[in-house]
Amino acid sequence: MLVPVAVILAVAGYFLPFLVADHRKHNNLPAIFALNLLLGWTIVGWIAAAVWAFSRPTVFIGCNPPSSVAAVLTHHENQETERTRPDRP
Repeated sequence: MLVPVAVILAVAGYFLPFLVADHRKHNNLPAIFALNLLLGWTIVGWIAAAVWAFSRPTVFIGCNPPSSVAAVLTHHENQETERTRPDRP
């Protein structure tokens, strides 16, 4: 009876970074799982997965970063063309 409980606790402890990331709805969940699965047996890998799991997930609300960057660049290009265009009589 004690052995199955110990095995369950050991597996839960091993995958604790993944469980935390899943609970926090981390956007890098598959990568954290892979790091935890493949390198979690090393102390450094487990700590790296735990730090990553506890880090604040990046959330983009209301805008898509690539389109925002494109909009800024387009605006900048429009200003440059207006500045270099000769005035019309």
